[in-house]
Amino acid sequence: KYKILHNIILKYKILHNIILKYKILHNIILKYKILHNIILKYKILHNIILKYKILHNIILKYKILHNIILKYKILHNIILKYKILHNIILKYKILHNIILKYKILHNIILKYKILHNIILKYKILHNIIL
Repeated sequence: KYKILHNIILKYKILHNIILKYKILHNIILKYKILHNIILKYKILHNIILKYKILHNIILKYKILHNIILKYKILHNIILKYKILHNIILKYKILHNIILKYKILHNIILKYKILHNIILKYKILHNIIL
């Protein structure tokens, strides 16, 4: 009876050890699953960070493009002001040419008056002589 009881106790101990090893294995698997979930969450976070970096780069490129467009607009305004100034200078040159032609005409008229006066004086002198 003692031996049978002893064998039963031994079998119980063996079974108990198997159960303990199973529990240990089970705990290891649970810890692996927890670690696996942490790694998955890290990967998701990493992907979010990558998408943020891509978006950030797009925003930077937009800002650079925006600055280029602003510089183009400033340059365009300078060119427009230059064209306006150029047109004013052209109008001034036209006006200047008109004034020069008027002066030439004025000089011709003055010379004609002088000549006319000389002729009148000649006629008076001629009349006196006659």
